[in-house]
Amino acid sequence: MTPPKRERRVPQYTVFENGVTRTLEHGELTTIIIGVVAAAEKGIRAVEVTRKLNGWGIEVSNNVVTTALSTLTAAGRINRVRRGVYEMD
Repeated sequence: MTPPKRERRVPQYTVFENGVTRTLEHGELTTIIIGVVAAAEKGIRAVEVTRKLNGWGIEVSNNVVTTALSTLTAAGRINRVRRGVYEMD
């Protein structure tokens, strides 16, 4: 008998806006991170992205942002300029 499949836990991130806390939809954090990288005039580091998001009320850790940036780089959606620095074309 095979053991039951474990449910995959999907992390949920919250944002505080207009005095209300809401959960981000699937893919919304990725879209926001891409927008932050695209808006940077020069390359941007993961810690700078984390600070911006936390300043906007989106509570994420630096590890989450670093992982997201690495995943986006592997998918070809953003570019890694040098170690830890990312930018758009």
